[in-house]
Amino acid sequence: MSQYIHAMTLGDIFDRTFKMFGKTYKKNLMVALVLLVPPMLLMFLCMLFVASTVSGMMDTFVNMDSDFDGDQFLTEILPGIIFPLILAYLLMIVSAFTTIWAYISLMFVVGREMEENPVEWKEALSLGWKRIWRGIGFTILYIGALMAMFMVPYILAIIGVAADSTAIAIIGMLIVFLAFIPMIWLSVRWMFGYNSIASENTGVIEAFKRSSALVQGKWWRTFGIYMLWSIIVGFAVSLIITPIAFVGIIGPYIDLISSMTANTEPDPTTIIGLINGLVVGYGLAISLAVILDVITEPVYMTVMYYDLRARSGEFDEPEVSPELPGTDPDAAGFQNTPV
Repeated sequence: MSQYIHAMTLGDIFDRTFKMFGKTYKKNLMVALVLLVPPMLLMFLCMLFVASTVSGMMDTFVNMDSDFDGDQFLTEILPGIIFPLILAYLLMIVSAFTTIWAYISLMFVVGREMEENPVEWKEALSLGWKRIWRGIGFTILYIGALMAMFMVPYILAIIGVAADSTAIAIIGMLIVFLAFIPMIWLSVRWMFGYNSIASENTGVIEAFKRSSALVQGKWWRTFGIYMLWSIIVGFAVSLIITPIAFVGIIGPYIDLISSMTANTEPDPTTIIGLINGLVVGYGLAISLAVILDVITEPVYMTVMYYDLRARSGEFDEPEVSPELPGTDPDAAGFQNTPV
């Protein structure tokens, strides 16, 4: 018998979500530390290396002599930029892979808490690994379908411009703008695909059908609650990451403004310092923002998912034992005691 979960009001959803944050934050942090921090740290180090190489390149250009030529750039400087960029790109793919793994694992953790059958974070990681390929398949189809709706009319507009056909170009661009409407509509209908994979062990195509069935007739309510949570979480995350980004660039930025105020050309070392500060500050801020988003979104998404399931009547109501005819509760020894 499934744990009874009643349909929730907006206030109930917020109350239950904050309770789930409190119950699962330790497990969520452990999953994030294991799956998200290592690839993002490596990617951050790669970007630091790229920034250092670019800084060295700028310093070389500033101090180069007349003998410096393009071949020297191709053989000595460019390889130092390309390799870390390729490595950073590969780490981005790894990070996307681990993010999907984390989403499924965390949704399973919160789902089991909703059902009052908690699991440890290691068990959640193991289950997430078993279902990750379905999560990847769902992600590819999800993004592919939405991008196709945008790219087809965009390509039509490009063809119109290339063919010097104003009518085709205008029609294509108009369809591009109109395509955002079904894109948003489908993204809301399909937003619980990860939840169905995590909690119900559905297949890829079944995840699309399952999510669509749950949202059917409740699209605007689902969209409104999701947007409200996104705004709240986005604002909270910005309060955390903005000071980090600010600290990274404030020193070099002040030096740059000071040199410009003095009516002198900016010192190349100041510009180099500003670039490094941007990489450090924004790199840390973006990495932290991704981690915070991954450990918060599965919580409120899972509460919304269980609310939709409850509204579909999927959970058993608690049984109330009927009073036997002719039975007097007081005579049976159950005295009414004033409180």
